[in-house]
Amino acid sequence: MAAPHSARAAWHHQRQRGLSLVEMMVGLLISMFVVASAFGAYLVQSRESRDLVAENKLAHSLSSAALVMASELRRTGYIKPGASAGNPFAEVWLGSGCVLYSYDRYNTSLAETPDGQVQAQERSGFRLNAGVLEVRTSGAAMNSCSDSADAWVAMSDINTAEITAFAVQMNARCLNLAQQSVSSGPCASAVAAAASGSQFEASAAARVRLRWRRPPAAASLSSRGSTRSP
Repeated sequence: MAAPHSARAAWHHQRQRGLSLVEMMVGLLISMFVVASAFGAYLVQSRESRDLVAENKLAHSLSSAALVMASELRRTGYIKPGASAGNPFAEVWLGSGCVLYSYDRYNTSLAETPDGQVQAQERSGFRLNAGVLEVRTSGAAMNSCSDSADAWVAMSDINTAEITAFAVQMNARCLNLAQQSVSSGPCASAVAAAASGSQFEASAAARVRLRWRRPPAAASLSSRGSTRSP
């Protein structure tokens, strides 16, 4: 009767033996490999998601900038009704990667009260300068974007995005306030041909287009793009 008991004891002992040290180490290494692979995949996905959010924010910011510029350009030529004959704000200058314009918005004290007189701060503009988009806050000339007397302020950051192209399309119209007639094109020719004392108001339909790319240090999923105003 002792033999069956010994057999049962040996079988029970084999069931309770468990894993060897080598088996445990192999299992641990496999588990670590699986965890490391999953963590690496998570890091890649997280970085791509973060970069995608940054790309979308950049595209939205530049699209908003294009809308602001187009809105400003559509004010070109506005003058306080009855302020003066002609229109000193009618001139628009388009250059390569640059546009100059003005409209009546200040008086001689620089208060926001139009008076029909052109102040330096009313001679505005936008230009592309070495990958940076800039806005002119005051100026003297209306036929050059490199006048030393002009004051330019950066609108974009070269470390975030390099602007590679800046183009403006404008369709100007000129309204003769005395005759209530509209002619296409800038007001300069209409003013020259009109009777003395006539007053004009200019308007413009403007569209702005920007092309950009991210610098190598910031480039990720998408390194370039474009946007335009409606």
